Amino acid sequence: MYSFDDQCALFKMKMEWVLNMTIIDYELIDDLTILFKSKIIIYGAGHWAEEVFNCLEEIGITPAIICQTEITNKRFHNMEVQSISNILDKFNNKCYLLIIASDIYYKEMLHMCKKFEATKVCTIYGFYTSIKLHMNESGLPEKFKIKLKAGMDAGQYIFFQELKIYAVDQLVNAALTPEDYIWIYQPGKVGSQSICNSIQNKSIQFHSLTTAHKLSDTDRNSLEFYLQNIRKKKIKIISAVREPISHDIAAFFQNSDLHFWPFHDFNNNIFWLYGDSNVSLGTQELKKRCSPWKKTLNHSFRNLANLITDCKLDVFSWFDYEIKEVFGIDIYNYAFDKQKGYVIIEEKNVQILIVKMECLSSLEEVISDFISDEKYNLINRNKASEKMYAYTYEKFKKNVRLPRDYFDYYYNHNSKYEHFYSENEITSNYRYWEKYVF
Repeated sequence: MYSFDDQCALFKMKMEWVLNMTIIDYELIDDLTILFKSKIIIYGAGHWAEEVFNCLEEIGITPAIICQTEITNKRFHNMEVQSISNILDKFNNKCYLLIIASDIYYKEMLHMCKKFEATKVCTIYGFYTSIKLHMNESGLPEKFKIKLKAGMDAGQYIFFQELKIYAVDQLVNAALTPEDYIWIYQPGKVGSQSICNSIQNKSIQFHSLTTAHKLSDTDRNSLEFYLQNIRKKKIKIISAVREPISHDIAAFFQNSDLHFWPFHDFNNNIFWLYGDSNVSLGTQELKKRCSPWKKTLNHSFRNLANLITDCKLDVFSWFDYEIKEVFGIDIYNYAFDKQKGYVIIEEKNVQILIVKMECLSSLEEVISDFISDEKYNLINRNKASEKMYAYTYEKFKKNVRLPRDYFDYYYNHNSKYEHFYSENEITSNYRYWEKYVF
């Protein structure tokens, strides 16, 4: 079992070769003026290069260089497309910013750039996120701001309609799922994707089955039919918890690299899924739950932290909003083995295996026995280190500023936290995060 500090060290080692480069996604997101102070190199000549080029032109910046991996005779907006290797010696200095214009091959392209020691490098994640974050205060052309806001408003409307459909879809799918399937029913960013991908063909994943009932514009009687169907089923559930602050930061970034231009001004985070069961989730409340990113990442995370404490949207309360509300099972009535990192609960027609994410890799045999599959083998999926936002995510964790009341919410005798984690674990995590409190 790896401690929280060990996991951070391992992640740092994996990222070391990348972080040795001057990848400035985090810095650019914090300070858009870097874009205007630099000479721009666009690495790529496909769809995203076209999008980046057009965006730069709209804000008054003309790229200096267009390059791609292979030598070519291709021209791009009447500019010669050079090879990345040919520009290395000529343009490897700090006055240049190289934008990786790809959402698919960006890792390979970053690898090609690793010899650039002086040139600043950013991904389209850093580029676009910076523009959206500073759209109201960066001196961008007014015409561009109007166009950007219109695109984001339209994206927001589409997102909330899809969100409502998704909430109902989860409930209906749960009601129709065969009884021999394993339910991966847990809050997001606790290893659910990894577990689901490890149980081949016989698992289904849910984050919320109660949200549909809270939506202000749904037929409650129809939804109740599906809920009653679920309660009659014989079900095996795997759920999980995670150290709360690392969970919230991971959720803060989750899906922020999907559909990021122009669409909406928040990530597709998971916090809309649960919360106070007495609150009706109309569009305004959903907008509140999807906390916008504004000004800086720390400012945006502070808004989310306030939302978590105000509405109790934490990873531990999820069990009350979901498991208890759907099945009438209070998991806090059952002792959790803090040393082994799991508990198996059997009540009514439901069996629930709850694990600590930090112990996931050491619980393969427990999960294998629970699902009666000796071939079970954990396959890690949905890791932050594999996402385009990995470079921003890693630096944010080193620079995060945690509000005192948010920190105290978890670390001032939180009984639900103490239900899952030992005193030594909580003390270790306390010491790790305390230095980031302001």
